[in-house]
Amino acid sequence: NMKMSITLSLFFIYNFVLCAFGESEGRNDRFFLFNIVKFDNDICQGNNDNDIGVCFTKSECTARDGRESGNCASGFGVCCIIESNCNSTNHPSEIVQYFQSPNYPQIDSMPYYCSRNIKIVNTDICQVRIDFLEFEMGGPSMRQAPFGQCLNDRMSLFFGNTRLGLSGGNSLCGNMKGQHIYIDVSETTDESLRFFTMVGNEDDIPGSTISPLASTQYKWNLRIRQISCSDYSDVRAPEGCLQYFPSPMGTIESFNYGAVNSPYPALLDYTMCFKKLKGFCGISFQVIGEGNGSPVFGLNYNGDGSVPYGEFCYGTPGASSNDFLEVLAGSYKNLGATDFTTTSHICGVKKDRFVPVFRS
Repeated sequence: NMKMSITLSLFFIYNFVLCAFGESEGRNDRFFLFNIVKFDNDICQGNNDNDIGVCFTKSECTARDGRESGNCASGFGVCCIIESNCNSTNHPSEIVQYFQSPNYPQIDSMPYYCSRNIKIVNTDICQVRIDFLEFEMGGPSMRQAPFGQCLNDRMSLFFGNTRLGLSGGNSLCGNMKGQHIYIDVSETTDESLRFFTMVGNEDDIPGSTISPLASTQYKWNLRIRQISCSDYSDVRAPEGCLQYFPSPMGTIESFNYGAVNSPYPALLDYTMCFKKLKGFCGISFQVIGEGNGSPVFGLNYNGDGSVPYGEFCYGTPGASSNDFLEVLAGSYKNLGATDFTTTSHICGVKKDRFVPVFRS
């Protein structure tokens, strides 16, 4: 069981939870009545939306170098926010913890390399969810082939031999603020989730006379939550989904969308899942917002938008040179069109609405 029961010390109870005491009338001796308080180390909500922690006693939170953010367990515990970086020596295996850049929340620019291991707490864990509360570093390289890969600044995630579908299999770079990913965990695993980060590097091209670009600034704050196999709430995603959206409305963005004039990373291959809600029979996607110098929706286009919408989708969608968004078991139509396009692969430049229609 992932929950750990704890018993407060008698001394602690005496000082804070002394319930009653009395003196017998016929004898000189005294007796005291105590409540022995037990509570589970449950996940708790702190004082702000981003503060999700674990319920510990005050002393246990201090021993973990944690930060208190409100109370839990009817006031007997504190919601403990455990923050770490590559230099931390506090407990590496908590059901919720945060991994931050060295001087977070300050921005850094000095070259930096580090690694951090997060151990799976027990065999009742089936998933890990990583929320990118803050994540900013140098983006995909467009100065050397293979273009679009995270060649300079990057954070690489490894869990055993699992390929996550990120750039080159396991790497991220650029702007990931507000994104999240899931990693499936085997109940029998004894692996650790490993983070390797290399940031603050010059965009230098080996053997080239082109001057390197200055080192980039970076900071990150990741919330890492381990999810129980018995957790059937919306926080747990279906198996095989890198991203999961259980709400009836929301926003999805490509990785690195928030960066100015910078593309999504190359060599991505992952699945986004949407919860099928009772009473709903379809889903509609509307292109919104500004494109930060690029089309709001642009996949595998030639830069000026002259390539027809969907041009690269009709030939060999499985080819590695073709970028596309695929709606499985569905089709789509452009706004105002009367007939559905038979392919479920969507790419090119898109400025309107497309409506995937699911049939079963």
